[in-house]
Amino acid sequence: MRRLLDGETVTHEGRFYSFREALIAPPPIQPHLPILVGGSGPRKTLRTVALRADAWNTSGDLDEVKGKLATLDGHCADVGRDRSEIELTVSFPIVVRDRTADAEGAWAAIIGHNGTPNAGNVPHLLGSPEEVADAIRPYVELGFRTIIVRLPAPHDRETIERMGEVGALLADA
Repeated sequence: MRRLLDGETVTHEGRFYSFREALIAPPPIQPHLPILVGGSGPRKTLRTVALRADAWNTSGDLDEVKGKLATLDGHCADVGRDRSEIELTVSFPIVVRDRTADAEGAWAAIIGHNGTPNAGNVPHLLGSPEEVADAIRPYVELGFRTIIVRLPAPHDRETIERMGEVGALLADA
């Protein structure tokens, strides 16, 4: 994929896929389209991140994420890669309101529309911009520079409009 995304014509004979003179047309507009790998499987996924990814997305509570980072560090050491070359991204379900109760109510309406009780076994950040920023700050301190907001349909316009407030509170972190 890296070679294809970088504009090469590629022939490949592999165990699962084979192709001859494959190319991506039209090519990506960016000169280096980054490859983001999401997930945290300790043997395959995180090793793939160490070998190939420009960015990595994960989720989980702080202790879980610290453990995943340690595993990724081990894979990076094994393959001779500096982890600082990999952009760290983390995702959370987020709803921003002035009051936590209002954020929880908005989340209940969103998730009820989707027929599921939650967005998985991950921290759900529901509250004021200050509360959301406080919950994200420890991840920023670990090196996560991109926060992905999980917004299931119907998209919450107020959260979209107010994430800038959260970003401003994290700007000095």
